[in-house]
Amino acid sequence: MGIERNSKLIRDYLDEKEWKYRYIPQKELYFGNVGLKGCICTVEFLICMSDTHVTIYYKLPVSAKTCIRPMAEFITRANYGLHLGCFELDFRDGEIRYKMSISNTALEANPDKEMRLLLSIPCGTIDTYASGIIGVLSGYEEPEAAVKRCEEK
Repeated sequence: MGIERNSKLIRDYLDEKEWKYRYIPQKELYFGNVGLKGCICTVEFLICMSDTHVTIYYKLPVSAKTCIRPMAEFITRANYGLHLGCFELDFRDGEIRYKMSISNTALEANPDKEMRLLLSIPCGTIDTYASGIIGVLSGYEEPEAAVKRCEEK
């Protein structure tokens, strides 16, 4: 499946769901903001396309710059049980994001299902762990306890 076709599938799906976005054709990127249900209300998203896969990144509007080690532990513990996608932490500036990819082959085989998964799973996962992220960032929770609480909800 070509990047052009992927781009059309992504654009059609975002339009159908009424997500606001911008597209940069020279870089094959879609980006914008999306609202969530949990205590982290809005995240930025970036969709990147290549010849082999599509990747979406959701950047959280918080920074772990002042508590890198506790957040790294939280993310490692949270990622251990995740099957689709993962949290990432930039040790330079404390940026926290969630990343998920799908192959072009999977997208071609079942575009509606794969687009739904690509866009919804990260949102649901961020909502699941958001209160733990905030708890660790604020210093009110230890990483292990925060992950356990989030996963028991």
